[in-house]
Amino acid sequence: MGDFFSNPLFIFPFALISSLSITFFYDYTKTFVFYMIEYLINFHYVLGVSFLINKKLDIKQMSYISSFKSSFSMSIIGLFYFFNLEVSREDSIHYILFFTAYLLSDLLIGTIYYKKSIGFLTGYIHHSVYIIINLLSIYSNVEREYLSFMVLEIPTLLFSLGNFNSFFRRDYLFGFLFFITRICYHIYLTIYYSSNVIIFSASILALSLHFYWFKNWCDKYFKFQISFLLV
Repeated sequence: MGDFFSNPLFIFPFALISSLSITFFYDYTKTFVFYMIEYLINFHYVLGVSFLINKKLDIKQMSYISSFKSSFSMSIIGLFYFFNLEVSREDSIHYILFFTAYLLSDLLIGTIYYKKSIGFLTGYIHHSVYIIINLLSIYSNVEREYLSFMVLEIPTLLFSLGNFNSFFRRDYLFGFLFFITRICYHIYLTIYYSSNVIIFSASILALSLHFYWFKNWCDKYFKFQISFLLV
């Protein structure tokens, strides 16, 4: 059953229909397609430059090219809402379409270049669910509330950079940022938006996943540190 649902033939139509539902319903098709093309060009540009300078990227590095671009952009966008800056609804919708384009293009590019790096939960399911959440946020007119959660992309930015180039890998800093943003700040936002059923429900689901990821990270990282000290 897992193989069936993780098959791109099942996931792609599902993700594509969800994405186009956003764009067609709000007449932002050209914008969405532009962002998709931008991600595709960006990926192949980095791939081409690495080839020209004789620095062939491995599958793991390829899988974090688009992730770095998305997390960098969405982290900055999240700070707009964190500091309560004035942002129009039109711009907010564009930001969500930009994020949606990443989710879909990552599945598309990944199936071609780094299929083994796309996990069933962290890839196909995660991306597809967030595409639906994006749709709901626009449909429910809660774009601003939703985008205030994008500060949570800051640890993803560091994680992507560290996996692309080990020189930038900082495990302690990643764990600290993950705990501060995806646990503490996420709990605060969940409580703050508890009166909104859609935001609250989606936030609880995401928070549960973040607790699970953080537990796995702690188990793996601290077990490694203890083993290293005992050697």
